[in-house]
Amino acid sequence: SLWLRPFPGTDSVLLGGILQAIIEFGITDDQYVAQNAQGWDELLQSLAPFTRNAVAEETGVSEAEIEEAARLFAQADAASILLGGDNSVGGTRRTTSRMAAALAVATGNVGKRGTGVMPIYHGPNEQGGWDMGVWSNSTPGHHLLNEQVALDRLGDVWDAQLSNVAGVGNRHIFDQARDEQVKAMIVL
Repeated sequence: SLWLRPFPGTDSVLLGGILQAIIEFGITDDQYVAQNAQGWDELLQSLAPFTRNAVAEETGVSEAEIEEAARLFAQADAASILLGGDNSVGGTRRTTSRMAAALAVATGNVGKRGTGVMPIYHGPNEQGGWDMGVWSNSTPGHHLLNEQVALDRLGDVWDAQLSNVAGVGNRHIFDQARDEQVKAMIVL
């Protein structure tokens, strides 16, 4: 077993370093990547700064441990990532989630028994909100409204032009209702 203990707030850096090592070692699931990955070349370019030395310095996890984690994860018959997002520091949850997804895709650990990325948040409502895009500044699939490529892709699926203007959000929705700016609301 291997227990990695990165410095707080460096989870995404560690995952990036593990992913970079997997790619460098040539132990990605190339067939799965070719059939299922979008933006793979851009991902590869974005990982250039994630050298094992740089990652080790920033995270406090040794280069040897990063290499061992890369091999253990990539060479397992089935591997999954349990992602405890409640412990994220300073807005790193989104980047960490994306790195975890990229790691699962790179190794073909998606869609098979015992594989995938399983976010574990404080409550299921929060997870469901992100998944369904009901947060006022996001779309289904964890994309923010300022990501035009994601809006265009979702608009194509829905055959609609999507707005990039954020909604009010749950903190201010009742103020909007008192000001008669909300047409309908279901409160459960």
